[in-house]
Amino acid sequence: GTYVSCHTPVQLCALLEEAVAADGQVQIDDADEGLVGVDHTVLLLVLEETLSNARVYGVPRSLRVRARIDRSRSVLKLQMQTADLDSTAPVTPELAEAAMRLGFKAHTATAHSDGVGMASMSKAVAAAGGSAKLVGVLERGRRHTVVDVELPATVLTNERVDSDSVVNNGTVLNERAGSERIRTV
Repeated sequence: GTYVSCHTPVQLCALLEEAVAADGQVQIDDADEGLVGVDHTVLLLVLEETLSNARVYGVPRSLRVRARIDRSRSVLKLQMQTADLDSTAPVTPELAEAAMRLGFKAHTATAHSDGVGMASMSKAVAAAGGSAKLVGVLERGRRHTVVDVELPATVLTNERVDSDSVVNNGTVLNERAGSERIRTV
Protein backbone atom coordinates (compact mmCIF):
# COMPACT_ATOMS: atom_id res chain seq x y z
CA GLY A 1 0.00 0.00 0.00
CA THR A 2 0.91 3.60 -0.48
CA TYR A 3 1.03 5.90 2.53
CA VAL A 4 -1.36 8.83 2.24
CA SER A 5 -0.18 11.83 4.23
CA CYS A 6 -2.97 13.76 5.95
CA HIS A 7 -2.28 17.22 7.29
CA THR A 8 -3.86 17.99 10.64
CA PRO A 9 -3.98 21.42 12.28
CA VAL A 10 -1.32 21.52 15.01
CA GLN A 11 -0.34 24.20 17.52
CA LEU A 12 3.32 23.83 16.55
CA CYS A 13 4.99 25.68 19.41
CA ALA A 14 2.89 23.98 22.10
CA LEU A 15 3.44 20.53 20.57
CA LEU A 16 7.22 20.98 20.32
CA GLU A 17 7.56 22.42 23.82
CA GLU A 18 5.49 19.60 25.32
CA ALA A 19 7.47 16.93 23.45
CA VAL A 20 10.89 18.34 24.31
CA ALA A 21 9.93 19.43 27.88
CA ALA A 22 12.78 18.44 30.23
CA ASP A 23 15.11 17.27 27.45
CA GLY A 24 16.13 20.68 26.12
CA GLN A 25 14.78 23.81 24.49
CA VAL A 26 12.67 24.86 21.53
CA GLN A 27 13.39 27.85 19.31
CA ILE A 28 10.65 28.96 16.96
CA ASP A 29 10.01 32.21 15.11
CA ASP A 30 7.11 34.21 16.55
CA ALA A 31 5.50 34.19 13.12
CA ASP A 32 5.50 30.37 13.11
CA GLU A 33 4.02 29.77 16.58
CA GLY A 34 0.41 29.43 15.43
CA LEU A 35 -1.53 26.75 13.65
CA VAL A 36 0.27 24.64 11.09
CA GLY A 37 -1.21 21.97 8.86
CA VAL A 38 1.26 19.07 8.95
CA ASP A 39 1.29 15.27 9.01
CA HIS A 40 0.91 14.93 12.78
CA THR A 41 1.71 11.21 12.82
CA VAL A 42 5.02 11.67 11.04
CA LEU A 43 5.91 14.75 13.09
CA LEU A 44 5.40 12.77 16.31
CA LEU A 45 7.50 9.90 14.95
CA VAL A 46 10.33 12.35 14.17
CA LEU A 47 10.16 13.84 17.66
CA GLU A 48 9.97 10.46 19.41
CA GLU A 49 12.94 9.02 17.50
CA THR A 50 15.04 12.13 18.00
CA LEU A 51 14.23 12.26 21.72
CA SER A 52 14.96 8.56 22.11
CA ASN A 53 18.39 8.91 20.53
CA ALA A 54 19.14 12.14 22.43
CA ARG A 55 18.43 10.37 25.73
CA VAL A 56 20.78 7.49 24.87
CA TYR A 57 23.63 9.23 23.02
CA GLY A 58 23.38 12.88 24.11
CA VAL A 59 24.32 15.02 27.07
CA PRO A 60 21.20 15.37 29.26
CA ARG A 61 19.11 18.50 28.53
CA SER A 62 21.26 19.45 25.53
CA LEU A 63 18.61 18.95 22.83
CA ARG A 64 17.85 22.10 20.84
CA VAL A 65 14.92 22.03 18.48
CA ARG A 66 14.70 24.86 15.96
CA ALA A 67 11.53 25.12 13.90
CA ARG A 68 10.59 27.44 11.11
CA ILE A 69 8.11 27.48 8.25
CA ASP A 70 9.52 28.14 4.79
CA ARG A 71 6.41 29.75 3.35
CA SER A 72 7.86 29.97 -0.18
CA ARG A 73 8.15 26.16 -0.28
CA SER A 74 5.33 25.27 2.17
CA VAL A 75 7.75 23.30 4.32
CA LEU A 76 8.27 22.91 8.07
CA LYS A 77 12.01 22.87 8.74
CA LEU A 78 13.10 21.18 11.96
CA GLN A 79 16.69 21.10 13.12
CA MET A 80 17.24 18.96 16.21
CA GLN A 81 20.73 19.11 17.68
CA THR A 82 22.18 17.26 20.67
CA ALA A 83 25.60 17.50 22.27
CA ASP A 84 27.12 14.01 22.12
CA LEU A 85 28.29 12.13 25.18
CA ASP A 86 32.05 11.53 25.17
CA SER A 87 31.30 7.82 24.69
CA THR A 88 29.14 8.44 21.59
CA ALA A 89 30.79 7.53 18.28
CA PRO A 90 31.27 10.54 15.99
CA VAL A 91 28.59 10.82 13.30
CA THR A 92 30.65 10.52 10.14
CA PRO A 93 29.06 10.70 6.68
CA GLU A 94 29.35 6.89 6.49
CA LEU A 95 27.69 6.38 9.87
CA ALA A 96 24.94 8.86 8.98
CA GLU A 97 24.21 7.03 5.73
CA ALA A 98 24.23 3.63 7.46
CA ALA A 99 21.91 4.84 10.25
CA MET A 100 19.28 5.70 7.65
CA ARG A 101 19.24 2.10 6.35
CA LEU A 102 16.87 -0.46 7.87
CA GLY A 103 18.60 -2.97 10.11
CA PHE A 104 21.63 -0.82 10.96
CA LYS A 105 22.62 -1.10 14.61
CA ALA A 106 25.46 0.98 16.04
CA HIS A 107 28.05 -1.04 17.92
CA THR A 108 27.27 1.13 20.94
CA ALA A 109 23.50 0.50 20.74
CA THR A 110 21.74 -1.00 23.72
CA ALA A 111 20.47 -4.57 23.67
CA HIS A 112 16.94 -3.17 23.32
CA SER A 113 17.70 -1.40 20.03
CA ASP A 114 16.19 -3.03 16.96
CA GLY A 115 18.15 -0.98 14.43
CA VAL A 116 15.09 0.45 12.68
CA GLY A 117 14.55 3.81 14.41
CA MET A 118 16.27 6.39 12.22
CA ALA A 119 15.63 4.41 9.05
CA SER A 120 11.91 4.06 9.81
CA MET A 121 11.68 7.75 10.66
CA SER A 122 13.44 8.70 7.43
CA LYS A 123 11.20 6.40 5.41
CA ALA A 124 8.05 7.87 7.00
CA VAL A 125 9.25 11.42 6.34
CA ALA A 126 9.92 10.55 2.69
CA ALA A 127 6.48 8.91 2.38
CA ALA A 128 4.94 12.17 3.64
CA GLY A 129 6.80 14.10 0.92
CA GLY A 130 9.65 15.35 3.10
CA SER A 131 13.32 14.65 3.71
CA ALA A 132 15.50 13.72 6.68
CA LYS A 133 19.25 14.00 7.10
CA LEU A 134 21.63 13.04 9.90
CA VAL A 135 24.97 14.84 10.30
CA GLY A 136 27.71 15.26 12.85
CA VAL A 137 29.11 18.72 13.61
CA LEU A 138 31.77 20.17 15.89
CA GLU A 139 30.60 23.16 17.92
CA ARG A 140 32.67 24.88 20.61
CA GLY A 141 34.99 21.88 20.82
CA ARG A 142 32.19 19.33 21.34
CA ARG A 143 30.68 16.88 18.89
CA HIS A 144 26.96 17.23 18.17
CA THR A 145 24.47 15.10 16.29
CA VAL A 146 22.05 17.02 14.09
CA VAL A 147 18.83 15.70 12.58
CA ASP A 148 17.46 17.96 9.83
CA VAL A 149 13.90 17.26 8.74
CA GLU A 150 11.67 18.97 6.21
CA LEU A 151 7.96 18.15 6.10
CA PRO A 152 5.30 19.64 3.84
CA ALA A 153 3.31 22.13 5.91
CA THR A 154 0.83 24.96 5.59
CA VAL A 155 0.44 27.94 7.88
CA LEU A 156 -3.24 28.03 8.79
CA THR A 157 -5.37 30.98 9.74
CA ASN A 158 -8.25 30.77 12.20
CA GLU A 159 -10.71 31.25 9.35
CA ARG A 160 -9.46 28.06 7.67
CA VAL A 161 -9.64 25.80 10.72
CA ASP A 162 -12.35 24.91 13.18
CA SER A 163 -10.65 25.21 16.59
CA ASP A 164 -12.25 21.95 17.75
CA SER A 165 -10.14 20.02 15.25
CA VAL A 166 -6.76 21.28 16.45
CA VAL A 167 -4.37 18.69 17.82
CA ASN A 168 -4.03 19.17 21.56
CA ASN A 169 -1.67 17.04 23.65
CA GLY A 170 -1.14 14.62 20.79
CA THR A 171 -4.82 13.89 20.14
CA VAL A 172 -7.13 15.13 17.42
CA LEU A 173 -10.11 16.23 19.45
CA ASN A 174 -12.69 16.49 16.71
CA GLU A 175 -12.45 16.43 12.94
CA ARG A 176 -15.13 18.51 11.27
CA ALA A 177 -15.70 19.10 7.60
CA GLY A 178 -14.41 22.67 8.01
CA SER A 179 -10.92 21.61 9.08
CA GLU A 180 -7.98 21.76 6.70
CA ARG A 181 -7.08 18.30 5.37
CA ILE A 182 -4.49 17.99 2.66
CA ARG A 183 -3.70 14.70 1.00
CA THR A 184 -0.45 14.01 -0.78
CA VAL A 185 0.54 10.76 -2.40
